[in-house]
Amino acid sequence: MFSPSPEEDYWLEQPAYLVSDPPVLAAARELAARGWEIAPHELGFRGPAEVAAEVSHFTEVTGVIPPGTRNHYLKHTADSLSYKAAAGLVYDSTWYAEQVQSSLLCGTVLPYAPLDASAGEPVGLWEFSFVVEDGIVMGCYGVDSGRTTEGAVADGARIVDASMSLNGYICLNWHQRTFDRMSVYEGAPENWVGAYRGLIEHFQRHAPDWWSPLPGELADFWSRRQGVEIESIGRRVSVRNGRQRDASDLVLCIHDPQAPGGRRLVSVPVTAGETLAVDVEG
Repeated sequence: MFSPSPEEDYWLEQPAYLVSDPPVLAAARELAARGWEIAPHELGFRGPAEVAAEVSHFTEVTGVIPPGTRNHYLKHTADSLSYKAAAGLVYDSTWYAEQVQSSLLCGTVLPYAPLDASAGEPVGLWEFSFVVEDGIVMGCYGVDSGRTTEGAVADGARIVDASMSLNGYICLNWHQRTFDRMSVYEGAPENWVGAYRGLIEHFQRHAPDWWSPLPGELADFWSRRQGVEIESIGRRVSVRNGRQRDASDLVLCIHDPQAPGGRRLVSVPVTAGETLAVDVEG
């Protein structure tokens, strides 16, 4: 949701709607009350004060501290992710290489921690890169404009299948239509909902196991999972939590050739500094 700080002079013209608009704010608060995640569709990216002001404004208006963001028009600089982390955001979904066709980007089948090249350390948030985006599969960016629902699902399904084959994740970036002006674009098809439903149903039919967390939940899980080290030693698996965060609620997927599907889900009481040996002989 657009939430520009009134103090900032943004490069973008006034968007079609603002989170402070009464119908938008009412819808946002209803979503939050029902357990969904709401966050700003950021406009700021040029400096830490600009980004922090927008996050602060969103919190002030909605009463919700946002966990992450995606920048509108995908604007960013070499330091913009650091600005977002400094503003308290734990994930971003902006970097996707300006695609006009669905394609699998290097390293994007799992969330990753972008590198701050100047510091030589991770930025401090997770990047959920575009994997499937509505305007791309619908052909709204100059490629096969006005693609049918079936064509859009088939285009996105290629990426869904590739990610599933690598035990990855699927990030669907879909524009809601309630306040959007996409319908006035020449050649833009009116089957956003059908394509979205079709891709989700394709995923559910073909994924052996799947989990659909909120982005903030995924960022928290990935932060805690990063500190758990797993090493196979013969027919036993050594599990160690090297971080100072309790990971006792993590369920680990361990390779076991004798288990159904070759995998076993193991819930182990992994706490900071503790190492466990898990027997996987079946």
